[in-house]
Amino acid sequence: GERVYPLSCRLRLLQDFELGFKRILTEHKAIMRKLSYLLLALMLLIGCTPEKPSTDENNPEQEQPQDPNNPEDPQEPQEPEGPEFPDNPLSQLTGDVELVWDPANTLVYADCYGDYYDTGLYCWSIYFMEFNSKIMLTLELMTTSQELEVPTGVFKATIDPYQDGGMLIGRIIEDMDGEFAAYSWFTQLETATTPAATAPIYYGTTEIVTNPDGTFTATLDLMDDAGNNLDGVYDGEMIIEDFRI
Repeated sequence: GERVYPLSCRLRLLQDFELGFKRILTEHKAIMRKLSYLLLALMLLIGCTPEKPSTDENNPEQEQPQDPNNPEDPQEPQEPEGPEFPDNPLSQLTGDVELVWDPANTLVYADCYGDYYDTGLYCWSIYFMEFNSKIMLTLELMTTSQELEVPTGVFKATIDPYQDGGMLIGRIIEDMDGEFAAYSWFTQLETATTPAATAPIYYGTTEIVTNPDGTFTATLDLMDDAGNNLDGVYDGEMIIEDFRI
């Protein structure tokens, strides 16, 4: 059936038209990234080692007067916690996922694409790959730093590529070659070309800190668009690759 996106995504699509023209000018970069995804998926498979509730206007609820003698009577309306999930999520997961990264069987790449979206921010794709369980997590992070160093700090899920400290949520993008998964995704591979399950990263945070020995700690507190939690901690090296043009 027709894919339905949340309102925030539909509004953002209007702004994406402008970015689309710019992306045509840098189509070779997109091709490079797709080839990178395929290569990483193949490496992962074979284990080769060296990321107010709305009010119904047609039926508004009658506001009830507060009882000053009842201390439990709320004085202010409570805001809802957490994201609003789409009616038709893209996630294929059936439950929460604990992200366990065995240091002996995990490889992490930090790929720098420079100012890929012409937003004044540097774009980084962080690829976490665990070869025993054949899982891959890709996170696309935005930062003001233009140093060729692994971005550190707290990155929050967002749809806005202009947001410093943003982690772009997973989406399906269509270009001249068809549809493809873009930005931040979790993948469980079955074969080199067939994922057993995929899920867009839709909510949450990633915190990356540098350790004294030059390694990194990435604390992952994520959620897909169906409300499944993806949590874990990675401690280890991150291999920097420079794809700036």
